[in-house]
Amino acid sequence: MAQINISVLVDADNLKANLVSGHLQPGTKGSPTSIGGNADSDNYIYMIAKNGVVQNNQAKSELTITAGSGDQITWNMTTFSQNAPYSTFIYDSKFNLQSGTAPIGIDNVSYVNIKVGTRVPTGTAPQTDPLGQYVNTIYRTTANVTNINQTIQYTMSFQMIDDASGAVLGYFVWDPFIIIPF
Repeated sequence: MAQINISVLVDADNLKANLVSGHLQPGTKGSPTSIGGNADSDNYIYMIAKNGVVQNNQAKSELTITAGSGDQITWNMTTFSQNAPYSTFIYDSKFNLQSGTAPIGIDNVSYVNIKVGTRVPTGTAPQTDPLGQYVNTIYRTTANVTNINQTIQYTMSFQMIDDASGAVLGYFVWDPFIIIPF
């Protein structure tokens, strides 16, 4: 059993610009706005993982990984500016087989907050400043792989917030795939 960590980076500035221009609508929690398939969602979403688990599509909105039965996949979402001035987080996901009637292959989907203490410089001179502890809250989505040798299409819905005001800027969804080989 391995843990496969997928970092999901969101171009929040581009999403915000497309909301302001009217190219995208903000959607609702129950009906998020699709940011499109491959070519369109590649303008907003970039998924990366360690080279050892990636088959292709590194740093695109689709990411093909190698996973085995019993592996746990974790998605951690942030923006390119580390959730400032806009925060994003995954709030819903749905997993479907692309074809066939085999069992779904993904179960135990959960959304959790984790507090992590990290050490960072206390001032603006990282070479000489003492290190202080910073407590960060990480919100992540996890799921377990139960069956291999299948292609799973799934959707990830996420929310974008304006950090200064706390206002919800929009709800969005995209539909990547997981290809789980033998």
